[in-house]
Amino acid sequence: RHEAKGEFADQRSLAWLNHFLELVWPSVSKSLNTLVTDQVVPLLKEQMPTLLKSLCIKRCNLGTNLPKLGPIHVYAKDKQGRNDIEMDLGIDWDCNADIDIELAPGFNLGIHRLVITGEVSLVFCLMETMPIVGGFQLTMVSPPQIAWDFKGVGNIVDLPMVSDAIRNIVTKLITDQLVLPNRIFIHWVPGRESEIDITSMQFPRPENLLRLGVVEARGLDAKDWHLFSKASSDPFAVVRVGARSHKTQVIKTTLTPQWGEDGWADFFIFNAKQLIDVEIFDWDMMPGGDDFIGRLNGVSVGEILSKKDAWYPLVAKTKDDQTLRPAGEVHIVARVFSFKPEMPMVGPEVHGMAKSQLLLHLQLNCLRGLPKEKATGATMEIEVAGQKLQSQKSVFTEVVQDLVYDQTIQKIDPAAQRMAEYMSTEEKLPVDRIARLSGLDTRSLEKVLKERPSFTTRWNQGFNILLDDTTATLQMSLTIPGIDESPVQTKPMQLSQLMSEHMARGFD
Repeated sequence: RHEAKGEFADQRSLAWLNHFLELVWPSVSKSLNTLVTDQVVPLLKEQMPTLLKSLCIKRCNLGTNLPKLGPIHVYAKDKQGRNDIEMDLGIDWDCNADIDIELAPGFNLGIHRLVITGEVSLVFCLMETMPIVGGFQLTMVSPPQIAWDFKGVGNIVDLPMVSDAIRNIVTKLITDQLVLPNRIFIHWVPGRESEIDITSMQFPRPENLLRLGVVEARGLDAKDWHLFSKASSDPFAVVRVGARSHKTQVIKTTLTPQWGEDGWADFFIFNAKQLIDVEIFDWDMMPGGDDFIGRLNGVSVGEILSKKDAWYPLVAKTKDDQTLRPAGEVHIVARVFSFKPEMPMVGPEVHGMAKSQLLLHLQLNCLRGLPKEKATGATMEIEVAGQKLQSQKSVFTEVVQDLVYDQTIQKIDPAAQRMAEYMSTEEKLPVDRIARLSGLDTRSLEKVLKERPSFTTRWNQGFNILLDDTTATLQMSLTIPGIDESPVQTKPMQLSQLMSEHMARGFD
């Protein structure tokens, strides 16, 4: 993926795209202002100490400077049985913002400059008929770099908790929505869901498994001072790749910690450009008192895998918070495994907590049988091998026929759609006979039945579950809103049976 071939274009050749952005920017800016008011402010209030929970936005103007787009890289994406087009697009936004935040009565904070740089990835979902492109997937390979200038309250130096809270919230908001494995999928062809796998586009299966070991470090800063011995630290490491994280044990009184097997963990690879985030801290017995020592800076999965076993420099900010300085080194060992459906299955070598033997990719698409008032807000709990995962809330959705790109089909009432599906699936009647009995068009019926119109309770959510026990069972529990009874449970399903049906995948 990181060596994907394709066509490149720099910012100078993308004048047309930047002009298009200029035309749509008033609407985009209005939407971003709403996002700040509706989502950023509530998160800020949760993070603030009690005395500052009354904060509010007095003015929010993101300025007139437009983001500059480019460079751009376009190439074919033919992973996991799909043939789509991927576009990686650079974004550089130096925003002359004018944002005033009232932290407390008479106590204001302003942001007058905001700089965001990063790269977004667009995957266009291709169809075999018009309109050819049925939707796109929007994501970011890694969190963007965010910098800003504050005004008021002593240039924020006197309130570092406020500065840190704002930085963390903005980063978390972007990460939770857009940074891999999170993504947004937008499609514009209703009634063609059988051609566009919405669940896979929104919650795809990872491309590989990364077995990563942060096994030791050296040359770390001393954060603990003692009267009768040398200064030292109690280091531990926090490793993040995408949404998964791992924390090592604390090694007491050393600047050369050896984590060994405890430093190993398994992570998903969705893109070789994903960054590996390793941070080293000095443990403190006081809650929230851990001191930052250093971090791995800008190293991608592709770079780690090209070396497999190497030492990498750690960095930390200088006292003026303007530049980076060396802060020791960390030793990282990496192995990569692809997923395969063949049986029997031979798992990779186990290292500490890195002991997964298979991936269960489960898609929770839809359910039928619930009335409209119960079909919205239902949740499903998935339990497998001691892991419990909670679904998002369901949405009542009826099939909408594609009357825009295919104007030859007949519009069919939703109730008639469901009746036709019952006659097809339960009564086993052929489509042409159903058409004759109902007086409906055969071709229109065929297209509607592909969309399974009786399944009106929809989640379209995917789960990627790493397992180390092939004898485990899977059970699902449905909770319906407004019903006080116990959740409805499915019969336990053996993973061995699922694997034989190629719903679970092993490692290669």
